[in-house]
Amino acid sequence: MVDFQQSLKRLKKERKTLNNKLRENLAKIGSLRKNDYDSMMGELFQLLEEKEKEAEDEFHHYIEYQKTMVNLLRQGVLQIKNIGQNDNKKNVEIFKLELETILKVQQEKKEYAIIKFLELQEIHKKITHSFNELINQDTHVFCKDLKNVKKHLLEEIK
Repeated sequence: MVDFQQSLKRLKKERKTLNNKLRENLAKIGSLRKNDYDSMMGELFQLLEEKEKEAEDEFHHYIEYQKTMVNLLRQGVLQIKNIGQNDNKKNVEIFKLELETILKVQQEKKEYAIIKFLELQEIHKKITHSFNELINQDTHVFCKDLKNVKKHLLEEIK
C-alpha cells in the first residue's frame, strides 16, 4: 500500500513540476497568460485527476477486500476447529472450495487494480513526454501547439 501511494505521489509531483515549468515558459515568452493556460488545460487535468482517483479507489477496494477475506478465513478455520471429528471432513472440503473461490476473486481484484495503475502510469508517461517536448522545443511554443498537444492527450486518455 505504501509503495502504491508513494508511486502515485511521485507521478503527481512530476506532473505538477512539468506543468508549472510549461506554464511559466509560456507566460514568459508571452504566448499564453497563466490564467489562460490554467483554463485551457483544466479539462485535461480534471480528467487525469479522475483517472488517478479511479486507480486509487480500485487499490483501496482491493485492500478492503483483503481485510474482509482474512476475517472470513479466520472464521472458517475456527468453525472447522470447533466442530466434531465426523463433520470435519465435509466442512474441510466445503472450506477448500470456498477458499478457491476467494483466491480467484482476490486475484481478479488484484489484477484489475494493477491494470488501473498501469493505465495511469501510461497516461502520465504520455503527458510527461508531450510536456517535455514542448518545454525543450527550440522554437517558441505557441497556443496552437499547446492546443494540439491537449487534443492529442485527451483523445488518448479517454
